[in-house]
Amino acid sequence: MQRAVVIGGPTASGKSSLAVSLAAAYNGVVINADSLQIYDALHILTAQPSAAERAAVPHALYGMVHPDAAMTAQSWRLAAVTAMESAAHENRLPIIVGGTGFYINTLLQGMSPLPEIPATARAAAEAIYHEEGLAALHARLMAADPLGTARLDAQNPQRLIRAYEVLLHTGKPISYWQAQPRQGPPSGWQFLTIALLPPREILQHNCAARIDTMVAQGALDEIAAFNARLAHGEISATAPVTHACGYAPLSAHLRGEMSLDESLTAMLIDTRQYARRQDTWFRRQWQPDITLATAQAENVQANLEKFLAL
Repeated sequence: MQRAVVIGGPTASGKSSLAVSLAAAYNGVVINADSLQIYDALHILTAQPSAAERAAVPHALYGMVHPDAAMTAQSWRLAAVTAMESAAHENRLPIIVGGTGFYINTLLQGMSPLPEIPATARAAAEAIYHEEGLAALHARLMAADPLGTARLDAQNPQRLIRAYEVLLHTGKPISYWQAQPRQGPPSGWQFLTIALLPPREILQHNCAARIDTMVAQGALDEIAAFNARLAHGEISATAPVTHACGYAPLSAHLRGEMSLDESLTAMLIDTRQYARRQDTWFRRQWQPDITLATAQAENVQANLEKFLAL
């Protein structure tokens, strides 16, 4: 059996720091499980690993696809398993880390047998979102599948667009497909799962500190350069990465529609709300082997060494 570590938790919880510490101590490779960090755009705003972190330990699946690419959970799982196998071939410990619970569940439990969805269905779902708004898209889904839609994050455009494109193409709600038997975890692998869930007051403080760091690192210049690519048609205005916390208010500031303080306040509110939703998901939907309140590597050392010795 090959072994891997999975670390999940909300944004600004310290997951990446813990993953890097474990990778340095146990000859590991940090493998991304965040649905926005996978895109080659807005590296600062999506909190992708710094150059120093990448130099310290190997990283995989960060900034690997074009901003317009449709990266499904299934395609991420295939890429993650490939990265895990590559790490094992080099006698390294795969350490999968991220805040996208759906990605993590897909790896650990497998996917339901959902048919491939054509680009035309996604384009139709995106058109409804952009023309009618997120609330209207959510209302359409509620009318078709109230119980299943109630389990979706009503503030997450990617999840709602995905659910609606499935409904359009298959005629059945995504909850129907999710209820079908899953394929299970990758064959030949065992996982040690870790949830990093700090107290919410600490998480709120960390969100504010992260925004300050992003601004100091040049997030505004990064967004300005990204928006220039949008204006020249190099990237679509519907690119998933535009849903990153802070992108909309900081772009509004760059257009002169908001003061910097107003945009940063809006970004902080969005980030804290997003972190709260992630925190709720991991507390209610996940049953990890270990739950931590702080990102201290020594807190998992004994469990990890026992796991690796099995």
